[in-house]
Amino acid sequence: MSAKMKNMFFHRRFFHLLQSCMKESTEKPKQPWTPMKRLSRSQMDHLRMLYRDYPQEWTVDKLQVRFGISFSAVKRILRSKFEPSEEVKQRQDQKVMKQREKRREQFITKFKSK
Repeated sequence: MSAKMKNMFFHRRFFHLLQSCMKESTEKPKQPWTPMKRLSRSQMDHLRMLYRDYPQEWTVDKLQVRFGISFSAVKRILRSKFEPSEEVKQRQDQKVMKQREKRREQFITKFKSK
C-alpha cells in the first residue's frame, strides 16, 4: 500500500471516528413528556371543538396563545384519539381543580405577604 493510500485510509477512519463522537455528544437521552401547563379534559375538548368547527379562525398558533400552552402541546392534543371513561374524566378534572386551588392559595399568600 502506498503512502498516499495509507494517508487517505487514516483520514477516512479519523473522520468516521470524529463523526461518531460528535453524534454521541449531541444525542439527548429520551425523557418523558412533561408539559409546563396541563389542561383539564373539558379544556382539551373545547380546544378540539374550536379547531374542528372553525379551522380558519382558530389555527394552532391562536389556540396556543388562547390556552397558554406550547405549539407541540396543541398538536399533541389535536392528534390524540384517547377518550377516558367518565369516572377517569371526573377524577382528572378534580385533580386539576385541586392543583389550581393550591396555586391560587400560594399566590394569595405570596401577594398578602408583600
